[in-house]
Amino acid sequence: MTVTLSENQDAMKLQKLIDDRLKLASTPLSSIKHPAGTFATKVLAHFDQLQEQRLAHEHMMLAQGEIGVGDTSLPAGFVRTVIREALSNLNVLQLVQALTDPAAGYTTEIPYENRDASAVVNDGIVYEGNAIPRASISQAMDPAYVVPMKVAFLISNEVMHFSRAAAINWDAWGRNVESNARLVRELIARRICNELQRAADAYLATDIANEDISGQLDGATVHTIKTAQFPIVRPFQARDLRGSNIGSAENPITVRLDGTALDPYDGSGTQAAGTYYRIINYNLGYIQYVDETGSPVTPAASAGADDVSYSYATNVAKFDLDNGATEVGLHLNGLLRAVGARKALLASDRLVTPNFLLMSPALNNTVTNANNFEADSKRNGTDTNAQGDLETIKGVPAFATNELGVDLSDERILIGQRGTCSYVIAKPFQTGQPFEVVDSSGRALGKKQAYGEEYSAIKVPAPIRNRLTSVIAYSASGR
Repeated sequence: MTVTLSENQDAMKLQKLIDDRLKLASTPLSSIKHPAGTFATKVLAHFDQLQEQRLAHEHMMLAQGEIGVGDTSLPAGFVRTVIREALSNLNVLQLVQALTDPAAGYTTEIPYENRDASAVVNDGIVYEGNAIPRASISQAMDPAYVVPMKVAFLISNEVMHFSRAAAINWDAWGRNVESNARLVRELIARRICNELQRAADAYLATDIANEDISGQLDGATVHTIKTAQFPIVRPFQARDLRGSNIGSAENPITVRLDGTALDPYDGSGTQAAGTYYRIINYNLGYIQYVDETGSPVTPAASAGADDVSYSYATNVAKFDLDNGATEVGLHLNGLLRAVGARKALLASDRLVTPNFLLMSPALNNTVTNANNFEADSKRNGTDTNAQGDLETIKGVPAFATNELGVDLSDERILIGQRGTCSYVIAKPFQTGQPFEVVDSSGRALGKKQAYGEEYSAIKVPAPIRNRLTSVIAYSASGR
């Protein structure tokens, strides 16, 4: 009989030594006060297997009272604490199916449940001698391509001091952990939120070809145009770890200026001088012309074709926030009714019971101004919490996200079923060995930098995109 321990005992003991010291630091980490969740525990177990020898060595050094734990590489205990802090305080994980797949290669398989009762007719009544129709509830798998998420950062003197042979500054150590964990947390949250929105919009999307926008371009002041239909569906191109395209793009966008197709602005700062485009608001359909630095530019008047091809979402309900002569609170009751209507659509047409709402804090605050939240107008299932923030609409729990760059912006309420999106980690976030920072002439600057990488996949399987829908709350006059 072979007995395999589910936890690396050296890793657990090392983490306890670190936690005991961080509890006394000026800024104790939230993951110390709240135990790591199931998913964080799985990811840490995977990390412990990959770093078993380093963790054992660092535990031995700290347990003996040594003032250092290794050479010039970033301590494995530091990286382990970053992972725990990032995932333990990542609330968006409550909405997704979080998995680990250590054996994944270029792709990973995402499991989902598929229900098909379309073959059942006549309420299942089958008379003697007739064929019996089949219904099925099956477990299906959808392939997703693993992508590398890489983040580089400068290492403070305190961390380098810790990793060499100096007294440990636990206050500085804890601040560095929190700083790195926050960055990782923001990147993961943004990827998950944007995938949820993209999948919802891609369901039943409608293509628009060569929509003329020349009437919006005056050649003097206009650098942002708006599409006739909205929201715009974010394009998606599957790629392997090398960045090579897999298959064709889904919901592509083409912007032509004077008959020439423009490239999208990628934010790298390395694009050649010229005019590019970027989507500044998918919800409202705003497209901006920019130069290679990202600064807005006004295209000159042209004789050629100025048009845009894109896909717009139909899996949405739109609510105009302009209240006219109607009292604001009374008008906003209509927004709550719109959310209720989408909930009813999911339940009746798609046999899906939604159990989350996702929106920005600004829109969360706007919704709570509806009269239905007042004591004398309150409806069961629609309420705020003790802090006055939105808690539920029609019994569906509400979540707010304030991550920068999330496509939700301040106009969208995303409605859906938890677990529709999957976040699969093939390799936990790990940092490599620090190396010298140099200037443009190759001279050392007396600083070290390191980078961390995570191999993961985030995807909503196409067959279950119908478990998501949205309400767009916008100002028709402002658009």
